[in-house]
Amino acid sequence: MDDRKLVVRVASGPERGRTFFVGSGVVVGRGSDCDIVLDSGCVSRSHLRITPDRAGGATVEDLGSSNGTFVGDVRVELRKIPANQSFVVGDVRMFLAFATADELVELEARATQPESTLLRAQLHLRGAYSDEETIPVEADSGSTSPPLSLEQTGPHARGET
Repeated sequence: MDDRKLVVRVASGPERGRTFFVGSGVVVGRGSDCDIVLDSGCVSRSHLRITPDRAGGATVEDLGSSNGTFVGDVRVELRKIPANQSFVVGDVRMFLAFATADELVELEARATQPESTLLRAQLHLRGAYSDEETIPVEADSGSTSPPLSLEQTGPHARGET
């Protein structure tokens, strides 16, 4: 039986590499009372609610933030998104994926390791982010096959924008 659970992974900013189980739902923001705390001045105190759906994705709901929540280039107030879809909270890129408890422990342990190890850990979630679909990848030698797109390796993915 597959015991994979929906998780949200922080892909940019100071918390880059952190992964959190969504459970029955989480609130993301800068405030200490949030389930997922992001240390960014562009993130509101209570910025966003993420609620899993039965289809294997989640609903993201902006909670009246100043800098918005974006899926692609579109600012959203309420949007259903599938697993392996990225979204931006203020200036922090995040994405939904599936992981087991053991995988989450491994990802968290690697969160303080160099970026090449983090990439392998992210790809271990059995797929890399794509705008349209999940792409299986191999990353044992430090390279990927197929190669990652510019969107996956560009400045937004590295948190440089």
